[in-house]
Amino acid sequence: MPSVDSIFQRHFSAATGYFELGIYDEAVRELEELPREDAERTEVLALRLVLSSALQNWEEAAGWGEMIVKVAPEVVAFWLQYAYAARRARSVEAAEKILLHAVESHPREATIRYNLGCYACVSGRLPEAKERLEEAFTMEKSLRQLALSDDDLESLRDFVKNGA
Repeated sequence: MPSVDSIFQRHFSAATGYFELGIYDEAVRELEELPREDAERTEVLALRLVLSSALQNWEEAAGWGEMIVKVAPEVVAFWLQYAYAARRARSVEAAEKILLHAVESHPREATIRYNLGCYACVSGRLPEAKERLEEAFTMEKSLRQLALSDDDLESLRDFVKNGA
């Protein structure tokens, strides 16, 4: 009889492989075959999050995002993916709320501030957007280049190009 670990490895590896090949239905099927006790492992939740996002099943992705930030709150990428899914599934305000919580735990993370700037911009709060973006650009200069082509920042394009 195969061990629980080998069953996990077989199905998780297959799911990962199918995901990488873009065969999402098979990836989902393999994840469904995982032993119940492995369902909330960080790597499983992470794969479910990116898989749901790839399928543009935003409500499901937001649900996985909510679960994974409870399991691994130290991983900034999970917060960003969760917020992105919540924005698509619900609203900019829902995504912003998630990142406001994330920035408390990750005050030195420029990408969180950048995304909060984007959300403020699309919500029409331009002074706040500028402030958040300046914080992000100061922390990580390469974000200014990204901002030049970010559709969310269209109304602040001159600010992004020329600075304050």
